[in-house]
Amino acid sequence: MNAPGMCMLHSEGSKQRWLDAYQGGWQLMFPKVGNECHYKGALYGFHGEASMVPWKYQVEKTGEKLRVRFCSHLTRSPFRLERVLQLESNKVTLTLEEKITNLGREAMDCVGAAYCFRRAVSLGRLLASCPCQINHRCCA
Repeated sequence: MNAPGMCMLHSEGSKQRWLDAYQGGWQLMFPKVGNECHYKGALYGFHGEASMVPWKYQVEKTGEKLRVRFCSHLTRSPFRLERVLQLESNKVTLTLEEKITNLGREAMDCVGAAYCFRRAVSLGRLLASCPCQINHRCCA
């Protein structure tokens, strides 16, 4: 597997670089979704940078719970992203917690989306082998 952002150095344009790097799975698009644009003097590439930057992770196992914490800092905007995925024994629910922190001194507009591709290598067998439902609760 290629490190995020490393396999598309020769592609023209941010959309093509994103598509070249896309390996399927569960993509987080942040701080924007869609075509590249300029905002507050910076160029924001196709679907933002959250799915293109490296993420650190830590696995925690306590009792009947398995949690994986992910953290990343964006480079073109002052956001820190945190995600926690949790599984519990004898439950068929994957819990996702997300926290986005603006580390800058001014307010920043942003939009985000998560895209789960059913046929992706990373999730495909799991999702294709059984009926699934994705529920999302958003809190401001």
